[in-house]
Amino acid sequence: MKVINLTDLTKSDIKYKISKFPDGQQNITLICKEIELCRSIGIMGTTSEYKDDVTIKSRLNNFKDLELIICTVACLREYNVKNISLYIPYFMGARSDRKFEEGGNWYLKQVICPIINSLNLTSITVL
Repeated sequence: MKVINLTDLTKSDIKYKISKFPDGQQNITLICKEIELCRSIGIMGTTSEYKDDVTIKSRLNNFKDLELIICTVACLREYNVKNISLYIPYFMGARSDRKFEEGGNWYLKQVICPIINSLNLTSITVL
């Protein structure tokens, strides 16, 4: 299993570069020679999948962290990685697990969880 550690690049098996744009948008570029080598020699491509499982580690403290997770998953899907897991020690908005007033929302249930569930990850681990 390979790890992409979005909190500490030095602890990441798959290296990456984060780009930040003036409007606040972030993007991530994976720099993984192993994946590139597999693709270049035909072990993987549009019809085959990358065999290693990949775990994304993130703090998920805010929407900026969520944006990087989404971008990372999109990059991994481009490489045909099928088994992607998410490891987060804290779930953003966990204290807002209920609707506080009429006309409000269930923050986790209606806002955060649908976004994460739409990524179709193999597993999600929260401490």
